[in-house]
Amino acid sequence: SPPPTNRSASGGSKAPSQLLRRQAARSSTESGKPRRKQEAAETVPWAQRRDTLSYTLKLVSSNREDATREFTMSLAVDTLEIGLVEKPNVKLGISGGKLLAPVPVPFVAVTSETYDGPTRWEGVGAAPEMVHGGRRMLGPSDCVIGSLINVMGTKYKIIAADAATHSFMETYPTHFPASDSSNLMNRLRAQAAASLSRDVMETARRGLDPNNTGMVEGHYFAQFLSFLNFGLTEQEQQTLSRQFAFTGPGAAPGTVQLQAFIDALMS
Repeated sequence: SPPPTNRSASGGSKAPSQLLRRQAARSSTESGKPRRKQEAAETVPWAQRRDTLSYTLKLVSSNREDATREFTMSLAVDTLEIGLVEKPNVKLGISGGKLLAPVPVPFVAVTSETYDGPTRWEGVGAAPEMVHGGRRMLGPSDCVIGSLINVMGTKYKIIAADAATHSFMETYPTHFPASDSSNLMNRLRAQAAASLSRDVMETARRGLDPNNTGMVEGHYFAQFLSFLNFGLTEQEQQTLSRQFAFTGPGAAPGTVQLQAFIDALMS
């Protein structure tokens, strides 16, 4: 229902000049929203999409107990609204629950994974239209595996994303180069040709896959990539894990076809 009319001491409504100022301010705010959407459409190819991306975060903290805490962050592509929920943690007695209702979050650069206390950000307690004015919001391009982000003054690290979010990133390789599996494999082939042999890779594989199944768990695949000194980011490792994932009957989540990866690398 509309708010009650504000009346002066004499019983009349507010002065016309006050009402005009309020109407002008409201009109300015409303007219600013389409401009923001238009600007977004000119800079990112997904401006008209309505996806909601989902990530798993861990808290950047000096407290060792916080290492086991996990959070789910949602990101609405069209509105750039961020939602944050903490997952239940029985060992720590944390029941979990919503920490942040969906709201646009200003981008704040994070350069260190070291905990240095909560940080301040401009716009705390401000109305959404005030927060938007002249500020870049945290968006999809800022959120890849391994990224450090600042949400309302607290640092988090993105450690995982769901399949739909990975697919979204793979759709836009220009904006998410670490999700471009074709370009990534070409780069690794060049590195392997310059410094690695198949014998070296097969020896490393047998150490991780003694039963010679050709398959390894995801963390063993990460060890293999690290052993060969490819210098991959966490997002790039996830991209390769998805490309060579084994999804056959009875496949455990995260299983990677290591032999197929080696064959593709040496082709």
